[in-house]
Amino acid sequence: MATDNKYDRQLRLWGAQGQKALSEAHVLLLGAGPAGTETLKNLVLPGVGRFTVVDGEKVEERDTGNNFFVRKSDVGRPRAAATAELLAELNPDVRGAHRVARVSDLVSKEPQFIRQHTLVVAAQVDPQTLQQLGELCWAANLPLVVCRTYGLLGSVRLQIRSLDIVESKSENKLWDLRLREPFPELDRMTDALDLDSLDDHAHAHVPWVLLLAKAAKNWRAQHNGASPSTRDEKEEFRKLIAAG
Repeated sequence: MATDNKYDRQLRLWGAQGQKALSEAHVLLLGAGPAGTETLKNLVLPGVGRFTVVDGEKVEERDTGNNFFVRKSDVGRPRAAATAELLAELNPDVRGAHRVARVSDLVSKEPQFIRQHTLVVAAQVDPQTLQQLGELCWAANLPLVVCRTYGLLGSVRLQIRSLDIVESKSENKLWDLRLREPFPELDRMTDALDLDSLDDHAHAHVPWVLLLAKAAKNWRAQHNGASPSTRDEKEEFRKLIAAG
């Protein structure tokens, strides 16, 4: 997994463990048409570990009008190779591979190949092959995503036995602003701050921590040096802050 902030936004969504699971996954795409490649794109960008594209067709002229992951120069090439190549370019952290084979043949003759993966995405697969694939994935406890498009309409189905995730983590990190025991520099800045002498523009640019420190110091001065401790006192302090 990358060590910079490349995945920062999604880390906030599913955390480090979720990103680790994604980076260790190997996704199998069966069918390299537009529905399949767009689905796989949304796993490549956030950093899936590996993917393999399986497709038995060659790129035709019509593919260049509905599939972003083929070029006009790819016409006549295996569609699996052309799409895997461009998908891999989206994220250098991801390893991409392809295999030129009919999906129906792979499902019926090489089930062990399918079982090597952690997720299967089947796009525009015919019903008979899909039935076989579903039974194979169910027996292997292998998650299966089935997607199909009809012009501007589409459907997505998920087959999985169960998925239980229990990860306890704090929703919000509490930062210590040193308001109870301010360090000397903060104390001096708080003493020098005269809010009553500031106009609205200058008041709006006072750092929030200074406003809190000033209010906390005023509170302690009126309560024998004690900070808010009870529920009622904390609520009163919040109202004091809100009133400015």
